[in-house]
Amino acid sequence: MKQVWMRLFVDIEKTAYQDDCRRLERAYAVEDPWHLSSAREALRYKAMSEMILEHCGRLRSLLEIGSGEGHHTQFLEAVADEVVGLEVSEKAIARARKRCLHAKFVRGHFPDLPDEIRHRFDLVVASEVLYYIRDLDAAVDMMNQCGTFCLASCYAREIERIHAAVSHLPMLAQKDLRFDSMSYRVYLWRSGH
Repeated sequence: MKQVWMRLFVDIEKTAYQDDCRRLERAYAVEDPWHLSSAREALRYKAMSEMILEHCGRLRSLLEIGSGEGHHTQFLEAVADEVVGLEVSEKAIARARKRCLHAKFVRGHFPDLPDEIRHRFDLVVASEVLYYIRDLDAAVDMMNQCGTFCLASCYAREIERIHAAVSHLPMLAQKDLRFDSMSYRVYLWRSGH
């Protein structure tokens, strides 16, 4: 049912690099439209949290871009004292607030940050979201401005484009992950700002 919803009624393929917030909001008419509560995603979130702790240590503050319904946020709360999620969908934020009682969620669109969260974080995380943003270079630049460390992940079919946008940065780690039939790449770098 969710796959049909995403394909036919949301037409999610049209959101690639388009800043199409209306389609993303429409996706959340159903709960967990991307199946982010699955065991596969939990393994991915756990692997990214381990990578963060290994290379950055425990963090004071973390900004999660595209926090959705808070599935990944739950794992990020374990690596940072303060977690702020930025999300375009009010429906997703309402669900995330129920799931993550200690995180703060703000409605907004990246890279245009709302003033209330326009400050420096120890880490900025963009997990599976950069390919929804039209100006990828501006998004990566804003990540660098906002974070001492930055982490971006993407699924296999987007690696080439995301790699081109981040490979020149001072990389701390790059890791390929595979769970079931899905492959991902995770980039972790130290900001030059």
